[in-house]
Amino acid sequence: MAVWPANRPAPSLTENAAPDPHVLEEVVLAEIHFLTCHACTARFRAVYPDTGLPIFGRHIGAHQLINGCPRCGSDFAASRIQALTLLPLP
Repeated sequence: MAVWPANRPAPSLTENAAPDPHVLEEVVLAEIHFLTCHACTARFRAVYPDTGLPIFGRHIGAHQLINGCPRCGSDFAASRIQALTLLPLP
């Protein structure tokens, strides 16, 4: 999925509209992943950024990342929890 920064709403994309070269500015590609905190074993469904593509990976700085476990408060080094956002478990 394409994720725009919170301060920049996603544009209205239609099939007939000519693409604006600035439409993808600050966009990061992401996937839904299940993450488990290594400190407290809490499970989360997360929008996980894919920074492997150079054109999109360089925009990660425009996004505010979650870097730690919201349940136990451990930082990223202990929890290994990092995401663009956390979603409710199904």
